[in-house]
Order: sequence, then C-alpha cells, then structure tokens
Amino acid sequence: MSEHVLWRNIVNYFKYTCSGCATIFNIVLISLVIFRSPKSLGAYKYLMIYISAFDIFYSVWDVVWKPVVYSYGSAFTVFRHCKDSFFSRELSFHMVVAYCACFTFSLACFGVHFVYRYGSLNNEFREKYINGKKMCVLFIIPIVYGCWWFTISATMFHFDDFTDEYLNIGFHEDFYYDTKEAAIMVILFYWPSNDGKLHPNWKTLTAMANVWFMSFTSMFCVGYCGIKCYKTITKAFAIIQTQSKVAKTLQHQLFNALVIQTLIPAVLMYLPLFFVFAFPIFNINLPLASPIISVTISIYTAIDPLPSIFIIKTYRKSILRMVMPSGRKLKFCFRRNP
Repeated sequence: MSEHVLWRNIVNYFKYTCSGCATIFNIVLISLVIFRSPKSLGAYKYLMIYISAFDIFYSVWDVVWKPVVYSYGSAFTVFRHCKDSFFSRELSFHMVVAYCACFTFSLACFGVHFVYRYGSLNNEFREKYINGKKMCVLFIIPIVYGCWWFTISATMFHFDDFTDEYLNIGFHEDFYYDTKEAAIMVILFYWPSNDGKLHPNWKTLTAMANVWFMSFTSMFCVGYCGIKCYKTITKAFAIIQTQSKVAKTLQHQLFNALVIQTLIPAVLMYLPLFFVFAFPIFNINLPLASPIISVTISIYTAIDPLPSIFIIKTYRKSILRMVMPSGRKLKFCFRRNP
C-alpha cells in the first residue's frame, strides 16, 4: 500500500465521522430553529434552516460518491473511481462536478448570510434590497452560483484522451489503477509541450476566472457587511435606549455567532482553496496536500451549526436541558414557544 493510498484511507474514515457529526448537529439546529426560536429572530430562521439543510446534503453527498481531490503537475483534479460502480464513467463525472458545484454554493451562502444580517440592522438597506419577496434573492443566489460552476466544470473540465494519458503515470504510482477507471474533472493550468516547456492554458484560466469571481464576491460581502454590522451595532447600542433588552441581547448573540461563523469558512474554505489551486498553478506537485481541502470541507459542515447552537441563548438552554439530568421530559426542549 502506497503512502498516498494510506493517507486517502485515513481521510475517508475521517470524512465519514465528520459526515455523521454534520448530520446530527444540523438536524439538532433545524429542530431548535423550528421549535425554540425567539420571535424576534424573524425570517432569519428560514435562512438558518436553508443553510443547515444544505450542509446535511453536502456532507452526505461527499460520503456517498467519495470524490477524491488530487493534483499532479500542473493539473488539479477531482475524480471518482468507477470501475466496479453501478454508474457509468460519464454519470460519475457529473456527480463529481455536482460535488464541486456544492463548494460554490457554500461560498454564496457565506455572502448572503452576512447580507441578511446587515439588512436586519439597517432599515434602509433592508427595505431597498431584501424586504418581502426580495428576500427570495438570497435563497436563489447560492443556487445560481452552484449551477453556474456546474455548467462551466461540465463543459470545460471534462476528461479526454489527452488528460487520461497525462495523469496516467500519477494514477498508477499513487492509486494503482488506470485513469480509464476513473471519472475525472481535470483543471489543467498549463499545456506540456515536446520541448519540456509549459504553456499557459488560457481556456482554463478564463474558466477559472469565474470561480475566482465567486470567491471574491463572497469574501467582499462577508468583509463589507461584517464591518457594517459591527459599526451599526456599536452605534445603536450607544445611542438608542428604547430598544428592548431582549432584542439587544439577541443581536449580540447573533453577531457573535456570525463572527465565529466567519472565521470558520476563512480558515476551512478560503485558505485551503487558495493553496490547493496555487500548487498546480506554480506546477508544484504535492499530491498528499491536495486532499486537505476535502478534509476541511468535511470539518466545516460538521462544526458550522455549533456557533448558533451554543451562542444563541434559547438554543443553548434547550441543549443544556437535554444533556443535564432533570425530572423533565426531553420533549420539553422542543416545545414551541407560546
């Protein structure tokens, strides 16, 4: 067994664990949002349910289809071994592409999360952009990002005879099987030539500009709206005395949860995305480092609901009632608020 295969097996077992945790934690959060949300939470609870449901889907999809992230030379790939699979190589390819589309869906969720939080604090912004039916846009944008990247990946990064031949040596060394046995999404940044020189693959770089744009818009929304949220909350708490204590406390809790939920994707999504693409762009061959992004995604889906569960007071108290010995029945925790 090669070092790469051993590492991949470790990664798979770790991802199974994270998937189980993600499913349990997100189901708990959805239950809390439905049955124990304070009325002042408003429409935000629908966005929380939306994101939690997606996290469950993402983690389960990862475990079921078992995509492998791999870099070789100037190529970044995501593939699935499909030799003994019930599904054809072509269908498996589209399932791999769907997995990659889920990543851009997540990027969009980070952005819309902060846009909504800022809108809940700024009446003018809310009325102009996300009030009433306009809020549907926040639910549509992640779907658009996912479909956008799915279409580009399916048409621009499909495996062919050239990529099969280019990757074949690496596959035999690291996985002990032929590239024909795998459905591969291939992002080839440079064309190798007979003289040993590498030439930029402008078609790939142009296509990649789309995901870089998605990443930038996501980070911009997080940064811009996050700063605006902080300034608005600080100013409001300093000058407004009419706001109820409950509302102030809830805003503090939501903002603290959002700060932590910003650090989580920054560390587990944005940074790994940068490095995993940087290696093949600079023709650095580190195959063992490539699966890190799939590991961090698994960790992200598992821990993303935890800040909301433990920072929002009503949710935290419900969990404590469940885990601490008491004479009350567990169903008390999920009784709907009057």
